[in-house]
Amino acid sequence: MLQDLRAWLNGSREWNAGVSLYNQVGDNDALKSLFSKGKTDYCYQRLQEELLKICKQLKTQKYVHITGTVRSDKPDASVKPIDKVEVERHQPVNDHPAANAELYVVCKAEADKTYKEVMNLRAELFALARPDNFSDVNTPDRIEQRSKIALKVAEGFKHVSQLYDRADYVKIHGRLPDQDAPDGEELDPDGLPDHLVKQTLDNLRKNYNKMKKRQQTPERVALLQTHESNIKKLEARWLLLKPAK
Repeated sequence: MLQDLRAWLNGSREWNAGVSLYNQVGDNDALKSLFSKGKTDYCYQRLQEELLKICKQLKTQKYVHITGTVRSDKPDASVKPIDKVEVERHQPVNDHPAANAELYVVCKAEADKTYKEVMNLRAELFALARPDNFSDVNTPDRIEQRSKIALKVAEGFKHVSQLYDRADYVKIHGRLPDQDAPDGEELDPDGLPDHLVKQTLDNLRKNYNKMKKRQQTPERVALLQTHESNIKKLEARWLLLKPAK
């Protein structure tokens, strides 16, 4: 396998061949799922970095096995390095400033939290499958117990992938993918009749203050930002309509 990795890294680095290699030697299910969706600049760059890292690890393990000593982490002269210009050109989405930092942070935090929960469930699954000297881990009831957890883990990783995709979407576009009309709240501050401006403004302020006190989910943060924008527009209109003292 080390030979195959070197051949790929020193060759044309064809996408499908690289994905096939990573599916054999990689241990990150989230990355495997990401690569299966197709080639992008970010995915291709990440694939090269991961295979290069695995190649270095395998070479170090081989050296330790033969010599019994641990070598220092020096560049692998047998492998062509990734072009530094390409690395700068194709940085991951997360290395660029967010278009909507506040909303992105909340989305990323939700994805990170869910990922940790799934990893804890995965650790529980592995613990249940660990053999010992006192009991049989492959009895029908234990197999059934593990199968239920395994399904939850698989569904969890799929959900985590969707949450990270949503966070990356927010970072690029500054809004949730389905944020055109969040929670059905549709308001046209510019088209509102003059006699409804003050009442609508007061209602928006009340709703905004109530929502600020609740837990900040991505959907709620998006709605708060919509309220903030509408409140500013209505405040500007009210200043023009407000009777002079």
